[in-house]
Amino acid sequence: MAHPSPHHPPRLLALRPASAQKVGLHPLLWRRLLAWGIEVALLVGSIGVPVQLGLWANNTEAQKVALAPPLRWTQTAIARTLALPKRHLYSEVSPLTNGLWSMAVGLPLVFIGSQLYSSAQTGRPLTKRWVGLQVMVLTGNRPGSWRILLRSAGRWVGPLGLAYGGWYAIGAFPQLGILGGLTLLALTGQGLTVVMGKGRGWHDRLAGTVVTGSEAAQFPDQLPMASSPGEDSPEVTAISGGKVSQPDSVATASGLTYRVLGPQASGLTMGRHWRLGIGACLLLATIALGGLWLRTREQARQTDYVFLSLVDTLSQPGTPPAEQQAAVLALANSGDPRAVALLVDWLAQADTPADWQILHQALVSIGVEALPPLHRLNQTLGAEIGASSSPPDATERGRQQVVKQTLAELLALADGVAGVDLSQAYLGQVSQGADTFSLVLEQQNLAGLHWRGTVLTGARLSQSRFSGPGPDGHLDTYDDWVADLRGADLTEADLSRADLAQVPLSGASLLRANLNGVQATYADFSGANLGGAELVAAQLEQAILLGARMTGADLTNANLAGAELERARLNQVAASGVNLSRVNATRAEMQEADLTGADLTRAVLIAADLTRAQLRGADLRNADLRQANLRGADLRQVLLPGAKLAGVDMAGARFGDETRRTDPESFIAKDTQVAKTDRFQGIDFSQVRNLDAQQLRFICAQGGQHPACSRDPS
Repeated sequence: MAHPSPHHPPRLLALRPASAQKVGLHPLLWRRLLAWGIEVALLVGSIGVPVQLGLWANNTEAQKVALAPPLRWTQTAIARTLALPKRHLYSEVSPLTNGLWSMAVGLPLVFIGSQLYSSAQTGRPLTKRWVGLQVMVLTGNRPGSWRILLRSAGRWVGPLGLAYGGWYAIGAFPQLGILGGLTLLALTGQGLTVVMGKGRGWHDRLAGTVVTGSEAAQFPDQLPMASSPGEDSPEVTAISGGKVSQPDSVATASGLTYRVLGPQASGLTMGRHWRLGIGACLLLATIALGGLWLRTREQARQTDYVFLSLVDTLSQPGTPPAEQQAAVLALANSGDPRAVALLVDWLAQADTPADWQILHQALVSIGVEALPPLHRLNQTLGAEIGASSSPPDATERGRQQVVKQTLAELLALADGVAGVDLSQAYLGQVSQGADTFSLVLEQQNLAGLHWRGTVLTGARLSQSRFSGPGPDGHLDTYDDWVADLRGADLTEADLSRADLAQVPLSGASLLRANLNGVQATYADFSGANLGGAELVAAQLEQAILLGARMTGADLTNANLAGAELERARLNQVAASGVNLSRVNATRAEMQEADLTGADLTRAVLIAADLTRAQLRGADLRNADLRQANLRGADLRQVLLPGAKLAGVDMAGARFGDETRRTDPESFIAKDTQVAKTDRFQGIDFSQVRNLDAQQLRFICAQGGQHPACSRDPS
């Protein structure tokens, strides 16, 4: 029998329980499955219950506060990982929602932390303790922190990472349903490794652990050691470092079989030739890096010399104009990053059309790198002109015109300008004088451009794209490039057939703008001024128009299905044939609006003002009109099945041709018998306010329900 070395203590190897050899693995597997189910249920419940309660609180409470910073970070991380569109993210929630969602973040962290700690210290986390299971190392010791972390990574991170990577690899991104299926498949496969591995899944093999019944498992310091193996003990051979060593002794206790193994041979050490090779490689790398540094330094010195020479040429008072122009163009082509700022500063001081023209040409040749300094110069000149009490002189106007033209040309030539900031710029139309200007960016890719507060009056932007796919190449995901037009002045701008999907335009001015055929699904027009705008056949599905002013706008055949129109002003709009199904138009103003033939099915029109509105032939089935004002409205041929009419004011509303002349030569109109139909069959008018006798007679004749309706069929 080999004796242990004093320098290498013997190792204790724990084998599977003897009882498991007799009764099989099935009972243990069922208990492990139960423990796994309890663990998942507790984890999902700790997240799902607070999230659902938070959503309920957010929908019922009116007070809103900013989303807590930790929640904002968590929300962003989840959205990035799962490619969720930014429109699904919350910026303001109720105070109670902030608290509940903070619990949804904190509770699972506490649960996971307690599970890991208990597993590392005792091998018996809460869920396994309930079903009589225990995790231990093959040597019979407690698992310890690093083994539990490694085991948990193999158990959860591995399968989830495999599913997520496969989601990308097979081209299923960003379909969340497929990701869910792959996740379920990966977790199932991980579970099968437990069955196929005779109770040890690949995560157990990775961490060197084993799960056994806690009633039969004790740690070595609690076990009396027997001198010889039991009858059921299997033969064990320990293999380490490529050598085979036989165990020195065997012990059985509490149903577990142990073998004490002798010391193993040390691993191979690195040879001298390896050390020499690594040293040589490091020496060569140092020499190469040194040479590269010297070369870069020499190139920088030459570039600096050329730059200073060109600057000296430009600064000499007696330099001929031709040489100055050549120096300007040479600076633009030098590639020196200092050239852009220098040329823009030169433009700010130039006062002749010839200088403006050559500087314009030079800056355009540089490309989009010239946009930031030009943007700052544009803001400065615009602020100076706007703050001056006297009209700007020709030089100031001419300089600003050149800056505008340079910016416009750079944007037109650039292939995508995502991330460029042109906020608060002055790019408005000038239609009179020598400095006429109009921004023309038709059929351009303007996705991701920042126009916040920019003056774009009279701009021609038809068929341009203001939103598009981001780096992942997919539309409607988190990283989409979306232009920012909040607070922009687009008065009389041409945006016909432009793509404004998801674009924020809150507070923007779109007075008399041309938005015919625009694609603005999910766009945010909250508080925007669309007075007199043309929106014929515009696609505004689920757009946000909270408090938007649209007086006199043309919405003929536009699609606003599912849009948010709460407190919006749509007085005198021309909207025949418009699709307003499922809109929320609570407290909206629609006085004298032409909604002939409009689709208002399932629309929420609570307390909406539809005074003298033209609703002939409109479809109001299942609409919510409670407390709405329909005084003087034209309701001929309107469809009302399923509509909620409690508290509706219908004073003077017209349901049909209730009167006609019996004598064409008589000036006295005589009431006639109204034809009976089932047009209002089953519709409850009992809570409608201010119905006169003539209206009631028509309602009753059409099958409507009201206490005044006679039950006499005659």
